[in-house]
Amino acid sequence: MFMLSLKVPKKSICLIIAITIISIIIIIPHVFKNEMKQSPESYLTSLGYSPKLISEEQITLPEKFNSVLQEYNNLQKDQGFDLSKYAGKSCIKKRFSVSSKNIPEDKDAVVDLLLFDGKLVGGDLHFQIYDQCPMKIDSMS
Repeated sequence: MFMLSLKVPKKSICLIIAITIISIIIIIPHVFKNEMKQSPESYLTSLGYSPKLISEEQITLPEKFNSVLQEYNNLQKDQGFDLSKYAGKSCIKKRFSVSSKNIPEDKDAVVDLLLFDGKLVGGDLHFQIYDQCPMKIDSMS
């Protein structure tokens, strides 16, 4: 039987572990940041929709949410978003018409996505009938 014994100083092992941990801390946020900055079209396509951009506008979320916007934010939180983090900040609202095998052909489905600094921070799908009474998010106070 052949045995190989290596004597590595503890300082070297600690240094290697420290470099590995620092590398992970530096690299991982960049990976997730790039993932979060995928295009809205790619995001919608990954959810099974065929998107077509209708409009894009800059909006400002209110500093304080009224009861309607608070309830809307509760729905957003159920989906993993939280608009309260962006209260008082300017966002881009992109509106897409979407089609999918799950949406009846006679329905005009629309998706609104909210982006802050290129990052998706909220969104919703609704049918075009709601657009007959438009309500701007930045006018809700």
